[in-house]
Amino acid sequence: MPGRLSSLLDDAIVLTNGVPMRSIRFDAVRRVEGRDRVTNGIRNGVIVGAAAGAGFGLFLSRVFCEVDDCGDQLRRDLPAVFLLAGIGAGGGGLLGWAIDHAVDGRRIIYERRTTTTSMSFTPLISRNVRGISATISWR
Repeated sequence: MPGRLSSLLDDAIVLTNGVPMRSIRFDAVRRVEGRDRVTNGIRNGVIVGAAAGAGFGLFLSRVFCEVDDCGDQLRRDLPAVFLLAGIGAGGGGLLGWAIDHAVDGRRIIYERRTTTTSMSFTPLISRNVRGISATISWR
């Protein structure tokens, strides 16, 4: 049931959906979901993706330097290092943006734990044993 949380009482929550207010008892509530700010998720995705991509770009620049046997010429290769790190950061940022843009944008605020009880009885019949096996489980 969509609505905006208006207030919390001792035994219920009060939702408003436009003008009318509706009080719902806590024992009838299974889950409360809230909207996650999508812009926050996208921003975080871009930051994490850019950081990972920049790290990968730096790693690749060192791998290429080892292949070319750069030695002490790191100063000469510094633009290439920044270029690979920038390409990695841009690609990672775009990938992070795309992934977080595809996410629904909801988060679970409250979820009631449900417990189920099951019982089973099995007859035990053999040459030396006669009886019943009982199993009770809570989940």
